[in-house]
Amino acid sequence: MLEVFKALFSSNDARPSLITEATNQFLEMLDLGHELLEKVIPHLMEKDVSSELIAEVRTIDKSTNKLEREVRKLLVEHLAFDKQEAPTCLILMSVVKDAERLVDECRNLLDLAELLEEPLPEKYMKSITENTIA
Repeated sequence: MLEVFKALFSSNDARPSLITEATNQFLEMLDLGHELLEKVIPHLMEKDVSSELIAEVRTIDKSTNKLEREVRKLLVEHLAFDKQEAPTCLILMSVVKDAERLVDECRNLLDLAELLEEPLPEKYMKSITENTIA
């Protein structure tokens, strides 16, 4: 699924623009979200989550929040000069918010893993790993 978004928003346009920069930051957010998901899922089976992983997750969460704000700013600036691209900008704003939510959900999963008294049952882990990690 991440590859679909990358293909849709990748640009072969040589001219740098605010919308291209925003798209590149969106793709960076997707990569961070995917990387974070791959790091968090194995720890759902553990009772103890390392403080290093927690700190890393929080750092990535903060950086994606910052990227989201930067993308929105870029898109608003772009719209000030080119209102014809409003639909593109609105779609990009929407998917950027979704990418930020992906990271939030990964953080929430790790928070839940910390609260577990026992590891997540294997049958659930199998379903999670089969349906999320590509």
